[in-house]
Amino acid sequence: MVGRSDSMEPVTSANLLIGTASHISQVTVDLTTGTTETIGQPLPANTCLSLTRDADTVWSVSLDGDGQLAAVRTGADGPVIGLTSPTGGAVPCHSGIVAADGNARTIAVANYTGGNVGVVAVSADTATLTGTVDFGGESHPHQVLTAGNRLVVSDLGLNCLHLLDRADPTTVTGRIDLDADAGPRDAVLIGDLLVVALEVGNAVALVEVERDEAGSIIGGRQVARHNFSGDPDATHPSQIILDSLGRALVLNRGSQRLCVVEVADSGFAQVSEVEVPAWPMDLVEVDGVLLVASRDGDVVVGLDLADPTIERFRFDVPKPNALALLA
Repeated sequence: MVGRSDSMEPVTSANLLIGTASHISQVTVDLTTGTTETIGQPLPANTCLSLTRDADTVWSVSLDGDGQLAAVRTGADGPVIGLTSPTGGAVPCHSGIVAADGNARTIAVANYTGGNVGVVAVSADTATLTGTVDFGGESHPHQVLTAGNRLVVSDLGLNCLHLLDRADPTTVTGRIDLDADAGPRDAVLIGDLLVVALEVGNAVALVEVERDEAGSIIGGRQVARHNFSGDPDATHPSQIILDSLGRALVLNRGSQRLCVVEVADSGFAQVSEVEVPAWPMDLVEVDGVLLVASRDGDVVVGLDLADPTIERFRFDVPKPNALALLA
């Protein structure tokens, strides 16, 4: 996610939500010094695993109950919990905004242990689980990526990417199989290439999508793979984002690396790795700075986007799991 003011003036501070093992906090960070200020009081949360920004709301998924989706509103007085809903399965890892119309939202949640995707309908005053799509077997969905009129669901357990109809997320329209040892966790789309972080395989894959005449993704095939450094049994690629320079940035837990992936012509142009503090979980970009949350390092580190080997600052946060950049 890229933060920049409408006037394109340099951004000197960032307003963040930070999800941890026990709470969600709203924090202002000085991007020059790394000095922080906590706004209001932290919200209790049982292992906040993902934060998804949506206009003036951030959608949190956590282990509260059997899995909870919660609207977090922020402002001068700090964060406040709004509407909540069950996610339809255990250990929700990511939510994707499927549709937005005024105050109405349709949100899809990847439930890792539940082996399904839950669909939540949101209005001005209600949030209701309306259905699930179950993949069966050893399914472990981890991410819901919106891609035109399709949703791409990374399934770590079944080594595949499920394709869902964005208009009706309970309808499966296709499946893209990956290597048997892949364990796809998260993905980004660059043109017609899905760049997929492979948690089990300690690698990154390129998947060339197939589209119909209307431009809808109807399938695809894996065309390239790059193995990261480290023992696959001890390394676990996790979050991936697309930065403003057109690169895919992948965090790798265990090897404690930020992996910078550049693609061209259905292949890898360059892949480099930079050491970061222990067990990196999430990252966001804001005006030339890359913020990386490292859970076991109890820290958020600010790296130079153009040259991530340069550390600009760091600040302490106990067990950070998730970051969301606020407007």
